[in-house]
Amino acid sequence: MYYWAGLYGCAMSAPRVGGVPVPISTASLSIDGNQTVGKLLTGKSGLCVPPSQRSYRWKKEHVETLYRDIGDNLLNDEYFLGSVVVVSPENTRKTFVFDGQQRLATTMILIGAIRDQFLNFKVEKTAGNIERDSLFSEDRETNEETPHFILNLARIIHEVVGREQG
Repeated sequence: MYYWAGLYGCAMSAPRVGGVPVPISTASLSIDGNQTVGKLLTGKSGLCVPPSQRSYRWKKEHVETLYRDIGDNLLNDEYFLGSVVVVSPENTRKTFVFDGQQRLATTMILIGAIRDQFLNFKVEKTAGNIERDSLFSEDRETNEETPHFILNLARIIHEVVGREQG
């Protein structure tokens, strides 16, 4: 499945997973301008950033701007977080994020911090619900907890090892 939420008439070449283009024939197309971050993250494991995409690069001021903007719009019925492009090739359980990974990662950090505050206030049930709904799912085959969103770890490892060797 190929989602492009918030489409603005932009053209895009075939997305790449592991350097290999995903042909349109192996990914279905769905344009959904009503998709929400909650719907994208809730109960969905396997959402990940492929190694071909940039690593998490937001600085403190980017995070503060996003959180301030979200806070300023909490009472509004709708808030446009921005476009998110994801691709779900047919032969995998993964969904690859090609645009919007910085905002999604920062939103996941916020959700994790909210969960942690519920834990600090000894409201374990709510914290568990947040974790189960938005952060982790149990893999049915392995019974292991699987994060709903994974950054491109291969690229991060490469950058850290490269820095240490250089």
